[in-house]
Amino acid sequence: VLAREGRRPLAWVRNYQGELGFVANLTEPLDPVEHEDLPAWFADHPDGVAVIRYRRPEQVADYDLLYTTPTQYRRRYAVVRPAGSVAAEKAKAESDGTIDGAGAEP
Repeated sequence: VLAREGRRPLAWVRNYQGELGFVANLTEPLDPVEHEDLPAWFADHPDGVAVIRYRRPEQVADYDLLYTTPTQYRRRYAVVRPAGSVAAEKAKAESDGTIDGAGAEP
């Protein structure tokens, strides 16, 4: 998911301990952010992506969900964007002609 999102600003919500650096082959540091500070981080990085470690679905309900782990052991992980941003980018790409209405590139 992170590879598909390209080189967007990346935040980790809650206690980053290097979980993604090696596995995702990150070449740039990510921003550790507290959950309550995530809306401000997205305001400063509107094209950003955040990885959230969460327990309850309502903790990620305010965001566009790009991915979530299918199982839960203590906590789940989700990759999110600001609410509405995915639909807005798709609409812009369709109007620019960079993708067709089905989401495929021409």
